[in-house]
Amino acid sequence: MASFSQGIKSEKPKWNGFKEPGMKGRLRKLLFKEALADVEFILTKDTTEPVKVFAHSLFLSMASDVFMTMFYDERFKKITWDESLQRHHINIEDIDPNTFKQLIRFLYTDHIDMDADSALAMLYTAQKYNIATLKKKCILELETALEHKKNNPSYVFDIVMVASGYDLTKLLDASLLVLVKHEEYINHSSFMALDKDVMSLVIQFLWKFAKDPALVFKRMVEFAEKKLLELGKPAADEPALREYLKNAISNLNPEVFKMLQFFDQKFFFAYAGLLTDEQQKNILNNLTSDIQHHSHKNHRHLSNMDGGFANSYVFGHSSGLPSHGSPVYGYRSFMISDYSDSDSNDDPRLATRRNGRNRGFY
Repeated sequence: MASFSQGIKSEKPKWNGFKEPGMKGRLRKLLFKEALADVEFILTKDTTEPVKVFAHSLFLSMASDVFMTMFYDERFKKITWDESLQRHHINIEDIDPNTFKQLIRFLYTDHIDMDADSALAMLYTAQKYNIATLKKKCILELETALEHKKNNPSYVFDIVMVASGYDLTKLLDASLLVLVKHEEYINHSSFMALDKDVMSLVIQFLWKFAKDPALVFKRMVEFAEKKLLELGKPAADEPALREYLKNAISNLNPEVFKMLQFFDQKFFFAYAGLLTDEQQKNILNNLTSDIQHHSHKNHRHLSNMDGGFANSYVFGHSSGLPSHGSPVYGYRSFMISDYSDSDSNDDPRLATRRNGRNRGFY
């Protein structure tokens, strides 16, 4: 008598070899396969040889309205159709092959492998093709990564740039708070790689909580000098600096200037030629008590200012602010370079200033 097990027929292998049931299993089988593909992406970023990635316009269009428009809206169609292969040819120059393959994998399978670094590139890709679910995954990954990589200034500034560019408020606030806790990060070279608008945003945010306002202001000026030089303009030209920095400076709270600890720093801010009239006046009013306190040390500053300006304005008896054409600006360099608590020529602050860095803070 045949056993029960002998009476059960063995199951025949599936013709398509699916290991995963449902739609995901069927789509996964076609992932990156040239068979039936009607789209061929050619990727050239960060590679010596072009990399081809095959896909299917129907599946891509189901996941992204950008792909839908690309393939099916004649008004926006800017891709090449190969009649012999019955295939679209699309050149991708702004996304590296690995990131783009991860994108295609996600669109076919809902699965993606990301880490702190790849999430930055993937966020750009998700934004470009308007894939909301992928964008959300990237943001969550970056929020987590920021906590783990907050000791890396370069990564923090990368997050600031990305979050600002894509208007990601929560991520931007988190990255700016890291900079508040690590104000010294603005000394890092990555600060100089920011664009102008993001630099202004960073400076204005730091200024609200600055432990060292002089450092924040100094780096802002150095940023402007560097960018002006890159534009072929003189970095030491005060009108050019003020014009370049006007948006950043106009939003600096004048009250913060009262936190400046050193007399010569206050003199710099007062006569730098970069502040708004309100900001200048705030510092000059604050200087009154300092000047009275330090008058026995700083008599030479006041006696060398033309037209009795020190007595008439600094002590509050002038109704107007100095302009770039007024005598006080002609003496700004003298006051900053000549000031010292010590009369010694060996004073390192004095030596540095005499070497031409009148905008320094020491």
